[in-house]
Amino acid sequence: MIRPVLMLVHSSFILFVILNFVYHVGATSKPGDDESLHESQIPAPTSDEFQQQPTPEEIQSELVRLYSKYDENSDKQLSVEEVKKWLDEIHLEITQENLDRQWAYYEPVTQEVHSWHEYEPVEMEVLDWEKYKNKTFTEEMRIESYNDEQGKAVWETMLNRAQKRWEVADANNDTILTKDEFKDFMWPEESSSDAVKQRLVEEGLEDMDSDGDKLINMEEYLKHLITITPEADRVDPEWTEVQKNHFHSYLDKDKDGSLNPKELEYWLTIQTDRHNEEAARLVASSDENKDQVLSVDEIKEGYNNFFTLISPKFWNKYYPDEQLYGPSTSASHDEL
Repeated sequence: MIRPVLMLVHSSFILFVILNFVYHVGATSKPGDDESLHESQIPAPTSDEFQQQPTPEEIQSELVRLYSKYDENSDKQLSVEEVKKWLDEIHLEITQENLDRQWAYYEPVTQEVHSWHEYEPVEMEVLDWEKYKNKTFTEEMRIESYNDEQGKAVWETMLNRAQKRWEVADANNDTILTKDEFKDFMWPEESSSDAVKQRLVEEGLEDMDSDGDKLINMEEYLKHLITITPEADRVDPEWTEVQKNHFHSYLDKDKDGSLNPKELEYWLTIQTDRHNEEAARLVASSDENKDQVLSVDEIKEGYNNFFTLISPKFWNKYYPDEQLYGPSTSASHDEL
């Protein structure tokens, strides 16, 4: 089944940051959707005969345990809505784990911070721009991958974009980011800040609006999707038509043939529909009797379709030495 590309991934910048996080920290996922983020929590098969791996029975047992938790009305059937809630919770857990690990990697310091909510300063962990910049935009990386004239221009563009988003995420304008502000910086598509979401829209326009009219037409939309979608996913002749139909029926709300900034924001930040679609896909993947719900037997029989619904904590029991996380949602972790 061909699915529309629901989330935007921002040009060469995300490629750089993903590579940089791989270089420094560990495994990552392909950009583009929640499924990729969730799959990044699952360790790859190992050839090490001494490495304990979960058996099918153990995976099935964990799925049945979770099934009971999310079968809210105890009717022994899991609806699309219940699977969506399951996805929502897993997404939040993975995002928080990503945030915790990446925050720790940058080694924040504790100092007094003035916030909008407290009259007196409070001690909080914070990260300053220079430390972030020096640990992310390393000289070694620049020399290795961005040393020609074109590379230098790309490097400057990425650095400038990062600084602009940093400044917008810095809600109290003190030049440092708290952990909550850092989350807005890394996952702007999930921010409640209008300023952060507006910056995300501006980045989208920078990446796609080739004619400078502040709108994204079909040609610009498809051109961008081609750059962020693996070739293997584009070989099906129906791929282009699926994306066009998604543009017309789902994204272009006013049916004028282009995405305006408000429609672009909807594409970049909407969470509910993304999880609804993935929940429906998961149900359909193992719904043997086509009743649009999952029984316990169906989820056990099709257990290999539901690895992404299992918490990273489960996999960590078997792979304690692995870095089981990847960049976000979006975004895929659409950092810049």
